[in-house]
Parts: sequence; structure tokens; C-alpha cells
Amino acid sequence: MSKCTPKLRHRIEVLIRRDAATRSQAVDERALRRRVDEYYLSMFRWTTEVVEAVQKTQGGTKRCVCIDLSCPQGGGKTTISMYMQNALSFVGKKVAVMSLDDVYWKYERQVALAKANPNNPLLQ
Repeated sequence: MSKCTPKLRHRIEVLIRRDAATRSQAVDERALRRRVDEYYLSMFRWTTEVVEAVQKTQGGTKRCVCIDLSCPQGGGKTTISMYMQNALSFVGKKVAVMSLDDVYWKYERQVALAKANPNNPLLQ
């Protein structure tokens, strides 16, 4: 992992810059580097550690390892999934992403839940 980190960092930075450009957003280079190092690369390391640990328990056969990301709508699941898919593919891992974004409560139910839990920022 460590010898490919500069190339992987660059690859993720390119993706972020591309996404920002499609939304006409400016990119703060210092913030970008920090975000990549502290968030995306640490998520990548954690993901590869989980996959390797699970595969060790499987003996000689390598089976699918499923990792679930769960958070409220708009929390970045699709974005992190896209970046991790790209990063893991970059280092030779086979990756498939499945999205369940359509499995949510209707708007009215979400608003009621937010009102019932005003101190929970994840529901606001």
C-alpha cells in the first residue's frame, strides 16, 4: 500500500477535482490534500485491512467481501463508494458497488422523524 500511496493520492485528487469542476466549485488545494489524506486514504486503508482480514479467515479460497455504508441521504455514500471503487480497482481489487438509495421513507415520514428528534443532527 505505501509504495502506491502517492499515485493513489493523485488519482483520488483528480477525481475530486473533476467532480468539483462539473459543479463549477473551486478547490482549495490544502483542504483537498487534507481531505484525501485524512478521509479517503484512511477509508481505503481500513477497507483493504477489512478485506484482507476476512480473506485470511477463508483459507485458500477468496470469496466476496461485502462492506456496507449506511448514513442519511446526502451523507456521501455514493461519493465515497465511487472513490473507493476507483481506488481499489487501481490497486488490482475487483469491486462491485450496489446502491440502495431508493429504499428510503417518503419525504413526509423523514420530516416527521426529524421533528421528533430535533437534537439529532443526522436527521436534520
